[in-house]
Amino acid sequence: SLPTEMSKLTKLVEMQLYDNRISGQIPSDIFANMELLEVAYMDHNALEGPLPRIWGCKGLRHLYVQNNKLNSELPEDLGTLHRLMSLRLNDNALVGSVPESWSGLTSLDHLYLNTNGLRGKLPVGLSGLTSLEKMRIHENALSGSVPSGICELSLVELQADCAGDKPAVQCECCTDCY
Repeated sequence: SLPTEMSKLTKLVEMQLYDNRISGQIPSDIFANMELLEVAYMDHNALEGPLPRIWGCKGLRHLYVQNNKLNSELPEDLGTLHRLMSLRLNDNALVGSVPESWSGLTSLDHLYLNTNGLRGKLPVGLSGLTSLEKMRIHENALSGSVPSGICELSLVELQADCAGDKPAVQCECCTDCY
């Protein structure tokens, strides 16, 4: 498991802990004092429990925690990370809906939320993510239509549960339907 003392690494810029079979919960205050952190790769482990608050990392550009066992709702405070470019939360057990506050992720170019337990409709505010290039939302329990403004973005990839006669998600611009 990750030691709580990691929160004392105040000058840390890159955290590369991927593919190490690390288990247990991520300490709730691990990111509290990491103001200089730009890269957090914690993917492909066995981390479980909630995704901790990341509000202290205003310069965070890449957050990869995919392929773990995280099982909380998506944190509202991620929407304050205006420099975040790549957010990969796929292949966990995350629940709830995509927060409207995420419309504040104005630098985001990759958003991977696929293969979780997310529900509800996508917020219309995501249409303002003009840097977005790739978005994966398939293999969830999302419903409704992909907001038309998202279809007006210059996406090279948009994957959703839009296949079949009665798709869970209606999508006029998806590149791949599941």
